[in-house]
This record gives sequence, structure tokens and C-alpha cells, in this order.
Amino acid sequence: MGIWGTVGIARLLTTVLPHLSGLHIEEVTLDEEAVLLTVLVTPVRMTARCPLCQHRSRRVHARFTRVLADVPWNGHAVQVCVHGRRFRCTNAACSRQTFRERLPQLAPAYSRRTAALHTALEAVGFALGGQPGARLAGVLHLPTSRMTLLRLLHAAPVPTDAGDTPTPRVLSVDDWAFRRGRIYGTILVDLERHRPVDLLPDRTAETIAGWLRCHPGVEIASRDRGGAYAEGIRQGAPDAVQVADRFHLLKNLGDALEAFLLRQHAVLRQAAHVVETAHDTQQTASPASRASSASRASSASRASSASPQLTVAPSGNQRTAVEVPAPVAAMPAAEDVESTGRPRTIRAQREHAARRARRLARFAAVQACAREGMGKREIARARDHVQASYTRTSRICASSGMLASKMPPSCGGRSRPKATQAAPPWSAASLAAGASGRLGQVQSKRAGVRTLP
Repeated sequence: MGIWGTVGIARLLTTVLPHLSGLHIEEVTLDEEAVLLTVLVTPVRMTARCPLCQHRSRRVHARFTRVLADVPWNGHAVQVCVHGRRFRCTNAACSRQTFRERLPQLAPAYSRRTAALHTALEAVGFALGGQPGARLAGVLHLPTSRMTLLRLLHAAPVPTDAGDTPTPRVLSVDDWAFRRGRIYGTILVDLERHRPVDLLPDRTAETIAGWLRCHPGVEIASRDRGGAYAEGIRQGAPDAVQVADRFHLLKNLGDALEAFLLRQHAVLRQAAHVVETAHDTQQTASPASRASSASRASSASRASSASPQLTVAPSGNQRTAVEVPAPVAAMPAAEDVESTGRPRTIRAQREHAARRARRLARFAAVQACAREGMGKREIARARDHVQASYTRTSRICASSGMLASKMPPSCGGRSRPKATQAAPPWSAASLAAGASGRLGQVQSKRAGVRTLP
């Protein structure tokens, strides 16, 4: 054993591992694969005290093995295997016949971890909480879960020095939830020491007033805007100055501002339009933005000049090329406003201007073809394949005049007749005159009249 001897090693273990005092270490094994250190101990005392009648007994009834998790040793997880004994109570008046010997210095009854490990986990939980505490415990070789740490916090006893806390000079009164949405109480906090003072079972004025009468000396009371707290402070501490706390002031201000802005949608849209217009104007005024605008304009002109021209064939195999005027990109100022009366954004104005330029180009092409004496079908077949856009434009121009001096407005989508809309006059006249042919049959079918052949 060297210079230490048996007595020296026992004293060393008692000093280093105080929670194993009173136990005899019989064997220590190391599992390198599981990185687990197992310590086999047996109690030294020959007697044990009955937990019910406190009578000592020497009669051993049976033996058992108890496994406890312990604090790590040099980075190794440790489990303590206790070979305990079950004693028979020799007190005839005691209702318990047998009992297990207690080891309070090692672990409480029915516990699966030692008191040292319990204290370490409890300290980690109080310092960091659930999930962060579980991560730190894993680094310290104290593997546990966040729920275990939270259970240890909930089971921790309340500090006994709460009764010795002096009455705060600046007191904060607020509500808190025993069970969110169900049961609420009142929490009292010392704002100078930043510590909770007491918890009250409800939020009534009588409870607040009773606590303040029992604890005189409050000079400033910070509270929310609730009327019950105001009345309770007024009854329990009439000389205290009541102030509204910063959180509720800012919250009430934010709620009032949000309710006001919700009724000002039109003003907010106008303000956003002004800001976007000013920003766009500032970018246009800068040299870089002017250069980018010039490049965009040149690319647009190249694209318009590179667009294929209309080719018509009025008779035979001859083809005549018709020059298409350049699209007009100007947009009237009145069209900056949508049909709903709200101003368009910068992006919407640009998209609208591009669509209008394309429509102007199609309108000019249709007018050029109409001046050559072409009809709608000839205009639609001006290219090798039929384009629906030219067909639609020619139809619009035909309804308002091929050679109109001004481009007709956009027709938009096809409108459906309403239920209350009157029938067109030509349908009644056709039915009265006995319309024949396919047109008359179609019109009669729409009107619900069956015509005879």
C-alpha cells in the first residue's frame, strides 16, 4: 500500500468523496467501451433505525442492490452500486415489520441519483434553464434532459428567508398566470433590488390592500392600467405615488397608433406613392441613372426596330411590305390613376406604359393596312401565321372605324349579360319579322322560341 496505507486511503476517499463516508468501497471497475466507472459499496454500521418508530434493529432480514448515478470522476460517468440490507423491526408496538436501511448522506429514499449529482443538476437548471442547461450538462459529463432539469426546479423548496425581506420602497404590482387563460394571481416585485417579494392568489383590490396594510412603507407603486390595482393601492397605501410602468405605456401607445393607422389606408398609400416617386426622381436625376435610362431606351428602340414588318397579299402571289410606325411610349398623366381612384405605383405605371405602347403599335399597323384597302381577314393573315393580337386589334378597330384618328380604349375581358339586362332591340324585331336562316334560328334559340323549318 506504500506510504498511504489502508487508513490513509480511507481518509483520502472521505475527503475527496464526502458523500461516500460511512460506506466501505469494495470494488471499482472501469468499462472503457461505455466510459463508465462502477463503485461497489456496502454500509459499515451494523444497526439501522426504523423510519416509523425510530427503534434500532440488528436483525438482518434480506439484502438488496441499489444503483445510483453519481457525479463524474475525471470525465467518466459514475454509478454507485450499494449492497444494502433490509432489517426486521424488533418493536412489537410498531406496525412495520421490515424496513430498508436509509443512507441520507448518499441519496434520499427512492432516489436514483446521489445528493451530490442532484445538487449539481439543480445548480445548472437554476443558472440556464431547461434546454441550455441540458446542453451544458452533456459537456460536463452529466447527461440529462431538459424535462429532468425543469422537474428539479419545480421540486426545489422555496427560500426560507422570504419572511426576512424588508418592505420595498418602490413596489411593482402586476398579474401573472398560475395557469394561462384560467387562473391568475398577482406578483409583487422590489424594483430597487430587482427581486420578487410575494405572490398573491388573485387580482382583487381587497387582497392588494390587505398586503399593503401588513407591509407599510411603500412610497412608489408601479402598476398597469387596471382599476383593481389602483383601488387596492389607494386603500392599502394612500400616501404612495402611483405610476404607470413603461411596458404598459409603450404597449398602449402602440395599440392606439395601430388602431389609428388602420383607418388611414388611403393616406398611407398616397404617402408611399409620394416616397416612391421622389426616390425614382432622385435616381433619374443622378448620372448613373440617366445612363441606365438611356441604355434602356436604346434597347427598347432596337427591339422595336428589329420587330418583323407586316407582309400582305391582296391578290395573286405578290407581296407588298407595309411600314409600321414606331410605337408611341408616351402615357397620359390621367392614366397614372387606376379605375379605383388609387394612384399607381412606379412599377405599375411602367407596365401600363409598355402595354399601351404595344397597343399603339398594333393600332398603327392596322391603320396602315386599312389604308391599303384591306379587310379584317387580310390584316389577320398579313403574316405567315395568324396572330391573335392583330385579329383582336382589327376587330376593335372595325367596331369603331378602321381609319379612326384615335386609338379606341381597351375592351378588357368579355362582359357577360346580367340577369336584369334588357334584350337587344334587334332580337325582338327579328322575331316579329319571322327571322329565317341560321341567324334567325340562333336568335330564336337564345330567346327560347322554336322556329319551324
